[in-house]
Amino acid sequence: MLQTIDDYELLEKCGEGGFGIVYRAKGPVGNVVALKKVSTSGSNYKREIEALKEYQQCSDNDGIIKILHVSSIRDEYFYYTMELADNLTSDGEQYIPWTLAEYLKIKNQPLKAVDTLEMIRQLLDGLESVHNKGFVHRDIKPGNILWVNGKAKLGDIGLLANDGSMTMPAGSAGFIPPESSGIKLNTPEADVYALCRVVYCAVSGKTVSHYPRIEFTDDLKQNGKALIKIINCGMKKCTIKDIRAILDKYAPLQNTGNVEKKEEHIAMKILKIGGLACLSIGVFIGGIIIGRNSK
Repeated sequence: MLQTIDDYELLEKCGEGGFGIVYRAKGPVGNVVALKKVSTSGSNYKREIEALKEYQQCSDNDGIIKILHVSSIRDEYFYYTMELADNLTSDGEQYIPWTLAEYLKIKNQPLKAVDTLEMIRQLLDGLESVHNKGFVHRDIKPGNILWVNGKAKLGDIGLLANDGSMTMPAGSAGFIPPESSGIKLNTPEADVYALCRVVYCAVSGKTVSHYPRIEFTDDLKQNGKALIKIINCGMKKCTIKDIRAILDKYAPLQNTGNVEKKEEHIAMKILKIGGLACLSIGVFIGGIIIGRNSK
């Protein structure tokens, strides 16, 4: 028999961390969500509650996981529900949350350059929203990059905090800027540093402990100039604006709307020219026939 919490059926456990356990759960109207159950023993849960309050101020952006419901605090726990990550398996029999970490582990290959560029653009939108509200994420890493309906999003809000309000280092090894970088901890620049390390993991297919080793595949040589620039940008103090500038210069988005209009315009000109040519030929031939008949 499935365990339930309020109106939610807990289908399976799909993640666990220091602040709680994440389940795949079915909601009261049949919707499937991610449900995080947080123990209220000790004082760690207070950090999660504060992060939730702060997170909800910027969760209207598509680049970050949406919080759907937050329960009241019980004697032993509270819970909240979120968007569920896509399933990395194609057969549907087993659910594996589609995170960058799981993808790299299961597929055992780098993310394609074009997909990595799209991931970066989507994550920058979410991260910029967090920073504009005066917060920092503090735990950007492959395991916290999720795909929902095919779009990359920032997840795990347990360490979200006011910009500069926290003095103790937070985050995961390899994604925290070293003192030699000149980047202050718990700042937007520290988040960007972590994002640059995520890009390294995506295009190398390796864990961050292998940095800076990378194999230059044909895909990376042909389409990855912006990605290498972004990875290198992470070696110094870098901002979201800097990352966007690299993308604009080395991997600009094509304005498909204008391209389509231009192609349509060219096609119409060809049709018109072809039509006029046919008409001219018709008039010419008609003139010859009339001339012959008049003789």
